[in-house]
Amino acid sequence: LVNGWVSVDAWVGGRIVRVLSTHLASDVEDAQRSQAAEAMDVALEGAVNVVFMGDFNSDALRGSGPDGTATYSDVVFRGYEDAWAAAHPTARGATWGRLGGLAGLDGELTERIDHVFFAGELDVSGADLVNEEPADRRDGLWPSDHAGVVATFRIR
Repeated sequence: LVNGWVSVDAWVGGRIVRVLSTHLASDVEDAQRSQAAEAMDVALEGAVNVVFMGDFNSDALRGSGPDGTATYSDVVFRGYEDAWAAAHPTARGATWGRLGGLAGLDGELTERIDHVFFAGELDVSGADLVNEEPADRRDGLWPSDHAGVVATFRIR
């Protein structure tokens, strides 16, 4: 399986924030969970503040779709908080699953598989979805088959 992650340590307000982005396997749950565990192990090496984001292919909504894996729970169990859930405790925030792919006109997003997690001395000050509204379409197509998640943080 060819999936991976990338990270950067950024100086923000005189402190280091390690930011990781990933796209985990979608078809083999054991591989997906191992990929997430490896990325989290690296993220925690010497880092206090971590933002871990990407397409996890693990549905936080626990629907009946293809992405009902335990990876989301694994990340939360390791002490990461979900920025979307922190900012919108009762909102679905689905990011994937619209019928018809990029040209799909009808149907709503059904799974929340794109996540921004955080840990350390960070507080989420907001989270929003992008490219999920019909007005976001260009030339009749959606910009992506996923909606994006944008989160804003404050360092304590």
